[in-house]
Amino acid sequence: RSRNERRELWGQVMFLYHWAGAFSTLLFWLLFGSCLYWLIFIHGQTTIYLVQPTETQDVLFETIVITAMALKLFEVLVLIYQQTSVDVFLIDWERPKGRAAN
Repeated sequence: RSRNERRELWGQVMFLYHWAGAFSTLLFWLLFGSCLYWLIFIHGQTTIYLVQPTETQDVLFETIVITAMALKLFEVLVLIYQQTSVDVFLIDWERPKGRAAN
């Protein structure tokens, strides 16, 4: 029973791992697109019809950046755990040359 619960917990962690990776990538491209929009349309206007982001938009932007970074951090930590918890067992099949010293 204990192994089954651990396996179920690991399955849930892996679900969150994949979800966090996909969602943080989506947030990154959302932020990239919004920054590109502001860059192009604020600097390319001759008459002012689009101003800099308001305080509310700025707080929303910072929240999205922090959320994306936290999700990527979680993804990286799970990836590091996966890659460091692998056991490698090497077998040397080569026969020793010469005689062994007693």
